[in-house]
This record gives sequence, structure tokens and C-alpha cells, in this order.
Amino acid sequence: MKSYFRFTLCISLFAATWACDQVVDRLEETITSDPQRSPCQAYCEWAIGCQAEAREVDNDSLLETCLTAARASESSCEEAETEGVDVLTSELFEGCVDAIDEAADADQCEAFTGNAVEINSATPPQSCLVAGGINLFNTVRRSTAENNDELCVRVSETLCQKSTSCLEDFFNLPTEFVEMLEPPALTQCIDRFEEEVTTVCQEEQLYAIDQEESGKADIEDVPSVLFSVNASREAARECLAQLATLPCDELMSGDLPPVCAGAFSDPTTTASALNGFACGLEREELAPICD
Repeated sequence: MKSYFRFTLCISLFAATWACDQVVDRLEETITSDPQRSPCQAYCEWAIGCQAEAREVDNDSLLETCLTAARASESSCEEAETEGVDVLTSELFEGCVDAIDEAADADQCEAFTGNAVEINSATPPQSCLVAGGINLFNTVRRSTAENNDELCVRVSETLCQKSTSCLEDFFNLPTEFVEMLEPPALTQCIDRFEEEVTTVCQEEQLYAIDQEESGKADIEDVPSVLFSVNASREAARECLAQLATLPCDELMSGDLPPVCAGAFSDPTTTASALNGFACGLEREELAPICD
């Protein structure tokens, strides 16, 4: 009799505990947290911070583009930001946001601005695998990546900025001469590049994120591999890095680093545009590269 009583009591306690757990679970599903910062916001801020370190960006415009794409990928983001989500989802989001902020604070930018191998091998923080998963991570990276046309312009402008700075700093052209140029030296250089280099680059989609989709927009459905390895795109980014230390006489004579050869449809035309811009100023100081 005592054994039966103990058994019945245990069954009752188990049933009560199970029922209590069910009630708690249902309460957690129905209780809504306060509005909070979402993984979409944290991811976009991280990505844009990295992009801004690598190139000049319009932070507000890029943030709007990123958030629109991210919220479309993870609809719970907007709900969390405006109305609040259930307690369990809120805790998942909070852990994910903390992990993203930690990576951003540590300047971990390889997933956004690294080379093709680093970008394609990157994974979201462990705490975010449930909160949006790989799709949200890739959507954010895709929507903030430098697209073909932007990179074409950046390459041309960087070459021209470097060459115009060389006029005074290396070739000793009088400051008053440079300041009186009309149009300004930088504008003259960019205009010369526009038709021969920049426009060709854009029309040929030379730096497209996906080579096999070179005729499509850069932001498409996220593939299993984020970016195809576009050799011209990688060469252009490496070329930009090497231009910072390239001597002015080599730059202005069109003697670019070997890696830059892979960055242009026609390297000879690019070199000629640089040389032609400088020699077109018709200054004796530039004779060493123009004769």
C-alpha cells in the first residue's frame, strides 16, 4: 500500500511538473519583449564600418540598402526593432548581437573586405547560426559589397588622385600653375580615363562579383558561394593597395605594378591615359617621362 501511494504521488508530481513546464513554455511564447536592436542592425553596422575603412562610402545610403535587404531575409528583425518578439527569440537575438559587436570591436573585417578566399570561407558568429543563420549573414555581405561600377570608378579615381598629387610633390610643378589649371588637374585626368578606361570597365562588367552573371545586377539571390573568384576584381583590389607606395615617376610613365596588368581590359590604354594626361600639360618638369 505504501509503495502504491509513493508511486501515485510520484506520478502526480511528474504530471504537475510537466504541466508547469508547459505553462511556462507557453508563457514564454506569448510574452513579448521590449523592442531591441536586431541582428539585422548589428550586422549592417559591422559591415558598413568595415567597408568605410576600405573605401569611401555613403554610410546612410548604404545602411538603408543593407537594412532593406536584411529585413527581407529575416522578417523577425523589424518585429524585434518595433514591437518586440517572444522571450526566447529575444534572448537568441541578444546573444547574436553581442557576438557581432564583439567581432566589430575587434576590427574583424575579412568577411566583408578580405580577398575572395577569406570572403567565401567566412561564417557568421556561432551565436548567430540560429538567429538568421548563414542567409542573413550573406545577404548583409552581399548588399554592402563594392559593386562593379563602384570599383571601376575607384580604380580610375585612385590613379588620378595619385598622379595629380605627384605633379607638385615629385615633379615640382609650381603650385600656382596647378591651382590655375582649368578644368582642375584631377578633373582632366578623370575625364581622360572616363571613356578609355572607366566606361569600358563598367560596360564589360570587369569587376563583377559573379563572373558567370556579369550581365546581371551585383545584388542577386545569395548563392552557396558568396562571390565567384573574379581574377580581374582581385587584381584591381591588390593594385589599389600597391599604388600607395608606387614611385611617382613609375606611375606617371605608366610603369604600373605587374599585378595591375590583370586589372584592366587593356593595360596599355591605361598606361597611355596616365602618360597622356601628364604630358598634355606641356611642362618642362615632366620632360623625363614625356620625351
